Amino acid sequence: MMVRPLSSRAWSLLLAVSVAGTTLTVAPAPAAARATEPGPEELYDEGRKAYRLGDFETAVTKWEQAYDLSDNGLLLYNISLAYKGLYTITGDIADLRRARAILDNFIKVAKANPDIDPDDAPERLVELDQMIADAEKAAEEDKPPPPVVVQPTQGDELREKMGPDPGRTLRLAGMGTMIGGGAIALTGVAMAAFFGIKGQEFSSKLRNSLDEQESTGCDTNNTGSECERIQGEIDTWRNNGNQANSLTVALGVGLGGAGIVALVAGGLVYNEGNKRTKQWERGLSDLRILPTSRGLVLSGRF
Repeated sequence: MMVRPLSSRAWSLLLAVSVAGTTLTVAPAPAAARATEPGPEELYDEGRKAYRLGDFETAVTKWEQAYDLSDNGLLLYNISLAYKGLYTITGDIADLRRARAILDNFIKVAKANPDIDPDDAPERLVELDQMIADAEKAAEEDKPPPPVVVQPTQGDELREKMGPDPGRTLRLAGMGTMIGGGAIALTGVAMAAFFGIKGQEFSSKLRNSLDEQESTGCDTNNTGSECERIQGEIDTWRNNGNQANSLTVALGVGLGGAGIVALVAGGLVYNEGNKRTKQWERGLSDLRILPTSRGLVLSGRF
């Protein structure tokens, strides 16, 4: 692949272009502009150097700038080559399509201008067409297959194959057990608190009766009716207090402990249900509906 050199005769076309028997003269750029901006020939040389170094992007830029300044159709051939080289680096099929479009324009310019020789441009155009076709085919093959959309009825069929969710019953049972255990524990705490408060009331009444017994002198062998009344109250408050304290401990430990056991057991059952549900869902995800020439095929582990 050789860069097409531009002869001095080709560059002379930049200064005078014959169009339908009339001569169009390109006005020279101002001296200040010539001193700071490269001309078409300089841009062409810079592009040729970049092309030889494999810097195809720079080659494209320089030759396109030269073409903008000169409108020299010969540059279209080289610009097409640079885009083709750029494709070997980027892999972007758009660069190939750009190379093909520019080369096609070059052939049209060459047919209209006897001073431009198309040379091997038609053969290169065929080569670009083949490269574009190959690139499009490779891109199509690299595309992932379209996802298979499972219709609701197909999803029902999959679930029938796998059976009902085996973990659902365990999850419900575990949840019910945890709710019941929580209720039992709360009941135990509430009852223990109630009887604890009652025990404190009985203890307070007992102290008052003992104080009354001491103030009336009934703590000796006095057996009067008043002392008997006070002693009866003392016995009542003491017995009631003992019963309240016993119930506080029994209900707090018994119901509270039973509730905690139920909560733990329910949590274990619920977790086991979750595990079985996840295993069942993984089994569903292993099933695939694959399109074939004979229709849809269900594959996976059963």
